[in-house]
Amino acid sequence: MAKENGEPMPNSAELSKIRVLLADDQEAVHLLFRKVLCPQSPVKTEEPDGGAIPIDFTITTCTSGEDAVELTRQALEQDEPFALAFIDIFMPPGKGGEWAMEQIRSMDSDVILIVISGEDAVQPSEIAANVPPADKLLYLHKPFNLLEIRQVATAMAAKWELDRQMREILSELEQRIVERTRELETANQQLTKALEEMRRAEKQLSESEELVRLMVAHAPVAIAMFDTEMRCLMASRRWLEINNQTTEIIGQCFYDVMPDIPERWIKSHMRALDGASEACAEDRIERADGAVDWVRWEVHPWYRESGEVGGIVMFCEYINDRIKAREERERLEEQLHHSQKMDALGKLAGGIAHDFNNLLQIINGNSELLFNEIGDPVYHDKIMEILSAGDHAASLTRQLLAFSRKQTHKPRVLDLNIEVSKLGRMLKRLIGASISLDIQINPEPLMIRADVGKIQNVLINLAINARDAMPQQGKLSIHTSAKHVTPDTIGEHFELPPGEYAQIMVCDTGVGMDEQIKSRIFEPFFTTKPMSKGTGLGLSTVYGFVRQNQGAIQVESEPDKGTTFYIYFPRLSVSELIETEVAAPVASSISGSETILVVDDEPSVLKITAGILKKNGYRVIAAERPKEALEKLKSNSGKIDLMLTDVIMPEMDGVQLGVHAKGLCPELRVLYMSGFSEQNLNVGEDVIEGSNFIAKPFTINELTVKVKDMLERA
Repeated sequence: MAKENGEPMPNSAELSKIRVLLADDQEAVHLLFRKVLCPQSPVKTEEPDGGAIPIDFTITTCTSGEDAVELTRQALEQDEPFALAFIDIFMPPGKGGEWAMEQIRSMDSDVILIVISGEDAVQPSEIAANVPPADKLLYLHKPFNLLEIRQVATAMAAKWELDRQMREILSELEQRIVERTRELETANQQLTKALEEMRRAEKQLSESEELVRLMVAHAPVAIAMFDTEMRCLMASRRWLEINNQTTEIIGQCFYDVMPDIPERWIKSHMRALDGASEACAEDRIERADGAVDWVRWEVHPWYRESGEVGGIVMFCEYINDRIKAREERERLEEQLHHSQKMDALGKLAGGIAHDFNNLLQIINGNSELLFNEIGDPVYHDKIMEILSAGDHAASLTRQLLAFSRKQTHKPRVLDLNIEVSKLGRMLKRLIGASISLDIQINPEPLMIRADVGKIQNVLINLAINARDAMPQQGKLSIHTSAKHVTPDTIGEHFELPPGEYAQIMVCDTGVGMDEQIKSRIFEPFFTTKPMSKGTGLGLSTVYGFVRQNQGAIQVESEPDKGTTFYIYFPRLSVSELIETEVAAPVASSISGSETILVVDDEPSVLKITAGILKKNGYRVIAAERPKEALEKLKSNSGKIDLMLTDVIMPEMDGVQLGVHAKGLCPELRVLYMSGFSEQNLNVGEDVIEGSNFIAKPFTINELTVKVKDMLERA
């Protein structure tokens, strides 16, 4: 039969509730324990810090081992376990106390068992072997000493309570470790293995702390932990490696071992110690030795259990390679944008030059006709001035076409060394005595295919610019050399495919250029010279010629540090060094009587062209549109010997017109004309060539000679 002392104690909410099980077959023992453990005031026990813990004992009694086991089971089911169990070793009838203790221990490993027995009635070693552990098994011998009962009960109650609190603390710590592990797994999957090792060791706090230390030390990222005084607590190997430190930094102040860190980092650390988290995706650091590093970093506070900031955690990564790759990409993109802009300007310049050539054809052609028709010498001078202005304008359009890479181009095989050497004396006279000239030639021939006149034009333009940049005195250097461009060095030689190249370096010691001027020097009509000193077409012409020859041009310049141009032309292989010269046929006479169909969508050009041919005896049929020309071919009863047609026209271009015309008249000869050169019309490349093409503006003599040549061909 079980009994309890159900009397509540004063201020029970502030007491430590301790449930006690007493199993003894003597009622007097029950009364004695209640008297000792359940007085009017709660029993007090001393804490380690000197404070007293009031204990409220609640005693449940029984007289048999079977009852003791059953009461223990019920208490566990109700989540109100016994802290202490006083068990008499002998309780007849039925199963005794030793059996009961074994059963109770199997159900509750935390309950403290106190054996009640006579002095010689029990063998402690036998009981201890069956109901471990030893620190939760005591012996109380009869006859009882009241003070001993109280001391044993209060001491064991305090132990049980402390064990319970310790279990709760360990449980809370284990829960915190689990939560922190989840956060670390989310933040960095690379720490998975270390976190798994830590979870397997969560049962003991000391093992968990050791695993955390190992985890940080071996982390693949650069991470370090500091206290509030910025003393290093732990650091990963990666952090030590990239900061050129060793494990000796542990325990030392970060600012002592790395005194050259930026002031802004120190301020960031101070803000983190105040609870802020900060990060920087790209940070530039200038080292004491002048080296520059780029770093990505984060700094976060870490907290103690009290909620106070315990220090900071640093994450950092050196990103020099990433920044270098991005800068290289941006440089190439800038060069590409510049090239695209220059190509767009080239197309615009080419279009303007094409239309202007049509106008010049009208101006120059009519001027020539007037010169031939008017006999008054007074007017001859005026007409010659018009023709001179027209020639000058034609020269400007040729420069525009050169920039747009649409100028007439007559390349031949030449040795770049020889051509540069030939120009030495001329360039010396051009730049004047105050400027020294240094020409250095590559030891081996540099064979290229180019227009020799354009090569000369390039060097003259660059020499004039260099002279103007050195008004007092200076030095102009022109060097030729061989260059081998590989895929690895292609970024250094913009727009050059891998291969062998001949290089011309033109370097002056003049005033130089800033980045803004340097970015525009190849634009047509851009010049830093006074209006009367230049047209702004010199360097644009150089750019167009170099690009036309599958080459590239680069410029390096800084204010007051001079300017250097690098020009590259593809070198010819041995198999490419064979060149054949074909002499142009010479017409026997420039007049004739044949029938010529002239086609041009510009009425004024059509009129002047037809007029020139008529003046030279030809029968002329004029058409302003390709379809009109085809109709006149069909309707004409006689033979048409030659068709002179513009190339760029609406409805269809001149080449397409030529194909249709030859379908109607297979014997028809076709002469093409355009404000563009034949190499850059982008139509009928396999049909238009120098022998059947004439560029606008042309003179009366050029047109009649070309027409006669076409008519006299076999």
